[in-house]
Amino acid sequence: MRYANICRAIQNKSVVEFTYDGYRRIVEPHCHGLTDRNNPGLRGYQVGGGSASGEVPSWKMFDLNKALNIQITERNFGRPRLGYKKGDRDLNPIYCEL
Repeated sequence: MRYANICRAIQNKSVVEFTYDGYRRIVEPHCHGLTDRNNPGLRGYQVGGGSASGEVPSWKMFDLNKALNIQITERNFGRPRLGYKKGDRDLNPIYCEL
């Protein structure tokens, strides 16, 4: 799987960082699978960095084809964020989730 490192980050509750739409994103990954457009997607809680919407922190869906320089950090998060719903309906199939 091309994004196996995303699944490792989810399993280990590791924060990931990447550039997306020109902004550096700091994200707690929760669910990874395919979007309705058949693109690899990541549902995560963005805790830092920038966003065109200015909505940080917040839940986001990322098209991983647009994510550059994905890095798993040494930082971890403790538990799923409030509002997380296992079995994300926007991702099918789901490859891994908290």
